[in-house]
Amino acid sequence: MLKITGYSDKYSAHPGEEIKFYINAEYNDNYKTQIVRLIHGDTNPEGPGYKEEEIDAVCTEIIKVKIRKFMVAHI
Repeated sequence: MLKITGYSDKYSAHPGEEIKFYINAEYNDNYKTQIVRLIHGDTNPEGPGYKEEEIDAVCTEIIKVKIRKFMVAHI
């Protein structure tokens, strides 16, 4: 299984506010980025399940990821 992780410098933002994203991948390759609103992250089968909503963001694109890639998104 491919190991790719990412995180932002903020937990939430208002429309038009800037967020920085940091991405790390197991392999140097191209990856498609997609910003999502996490509604529920629990994957336990007895729970409500994983739920996300795609967000239309300027940074939805194909990026080259190396050890760490820096992105800025305006939502």
